[in-house]
Amino acid sequence: LLSLHEFSIKSIVDIGFGYGYLLNEFLKKFKFQVGLGIEPSEHAYKYAMQKVLKKLPKKVELQNISISQWCE
Repeated sequence: LLSLHEFSIKSIVDIGFGYGYLLNEFLKKFKFQVGLGIEPSEHAYKYAMQKVLKKLPKKVELQNISISQWCE
């Protein structure tokens, strides 16, 4: 099987990160240089920011917007 450790992954985009658990695991496992997370649900976004994704790397940005808003 393909292993992610075989590649130099420098960035991440998570569209619909929900409560942030999977994004949090990726951020702990890999040292991304830049990242973007988009979550349209205000409830999920607030939960993730307060409980799961409290300490983010400086170059990881999270937004509480829809995908269509992000595309504008």
